[in-house]
Amino acid sequence: MKQNRSNLALGLILLIIGGWLLVTRQVPSLQAWMEDNFTWPMWTIGAGVLVLLIGLLTNAPGMAVPASIIAGIGGILYYQNETGDYASWSYMWTLIPGFVGVGSILAGLLGENTRSNLGHGLRLLVTSA
Repeated sequence: MKQNRSNLALGLILLIIGGWLLVTRQVPSLQAWMEDNFTWPMWTIGAGVLVLLIGLLTNAPGMAVPASIIAGIGGILYYQNETGDYASWSYMWTLIPGFVGVGSILAGLLGENTRSNLGHGLRLLVTSA
C-alpha cells in the first residue's frame, strides 16, 4: 500500500514538473517572467519544498528534516546572492543545526514521535542560536 502511494506521489510530481516545463516553453512571456523574478537560489528552496511535498504525500514526516536543510541552505544562498555577502558563509553554517531543529519540529507536528521530536528540535534551535 505504501509503495503504491509513493509511486503515485512521484508520478504526480513528475507530471506537474513536465506540465510546467511544457507551459514555459510554449509561453515565452512566462519564461521571461520566471527569469526576471526567480534567481538561482530559489530553485534550491523549491527543491526543499519538493522534498517536503514528497514526504507529505507518502506519509513520511521524517522527510521534513532534509527538506528544512535544503530550503534553509537555499535561503542562505538567496541572502548571499542578493547582498553579495558571500563571506557570511564563515558564520552562516552555524544555522544548519537550526534547520535540522526546524525539520524535527515539523516532523513532530506532522505526527512522527511528537514529544521527542519537539524537544530535540528545540534543543537544536537553541544550540544553533
